[in-house]
Amino acid sequence: MASCPVCGGDTGPCERFQPEPFSQCERCGFIFRSDGAADAASDTYTSGAYEETHAGYLMDFAGLSRAARVRLDYIAPWASAGRLLDVGTATGAFPFEASQRGFRAEGIEPTPGFARVAGERFNVKVSAVELADYDFDGAPFAAITLWHVLEHLDEPVSQLARLASMLAPDGIIAIEVPNAGGFSARRSGSAWPSLEPAVHINQFAPASLRTALETAGLRPAQIGTVAITPYLRPLDRLRPHHLVFRAQSLRALHTLSSEHPSGYELLRTVATKA
Repeated sequence: MASCPVCGGDTGPCERFQPEPFSQCERCGFIFRSDGAADAASDTYTSGAYEETHAGYLMDFAGLSRAARVRLDYIAPWASAGRLLDVGTATGAFPFEASQRGFRAEGIEPTPGFARVAGERFNVKVSAVELADYDFDGAPFAAITLWHVLEHLDEPVSQLARLASMLAPDGIIAIEVPNAGGFSARRSGSAWPSLEPAVHINQFAPASLRTALETAGLRPAQIGTVAITPYLRPLDRLRPHHLVFRAQSLRALHTLSSEHPSGYELLRTVATKA
């Protein structure tokens, strides 16, 4: 088996997500694919195939703008102005909403159709390239955001280290990924909706995300998990299947809070330079 790309530890098959071909680190718990899936995933983005399969979600501008506002509220204690880079910006809702709050925001988006929409609909400056090919101009960023992007990236530690080099001295990197260590993932196994093994080549839990950040030269200022509920439309929050799932997760996690150190669906962090 390949060694862990996050901490270098020994790895073995990830039993929780079998029969999907994930490996898991025995030391930090990082779950990843090491079978060439990264190249196939990259082709999916640049060829337009990802655009075809995810257009419905990524053209939901109202939903994406609502999520962007939730995320801007989250990072506000650490960053509220300055230059911002949104990595994997999709159709541009986040940098648009960030610009409304005072950021000078731009994005990176490897899927050509989405990058075009970001420019046309939101008038957002977007580099239509993969992160590894982004031409950094040397002007540092106050904030770099990766909303459901790190799970897609090959060699996540080296990618994070490069992003860290683009930060201003007091800048932040903010990340949100599906939580592979949460109640939903553990209950569902390979049927977990956020597994998406063809494109989510990395699966993080709080411990492995912390290790990845620290290995990349970053220090988490905050790390934890949050329920998906604030991202949903008010009507969807009241649908029976969501209410049942919420009740089950609250009971399993022994909490009434919408945040939890490790158990909810979404894992997020704000990190600074170490």
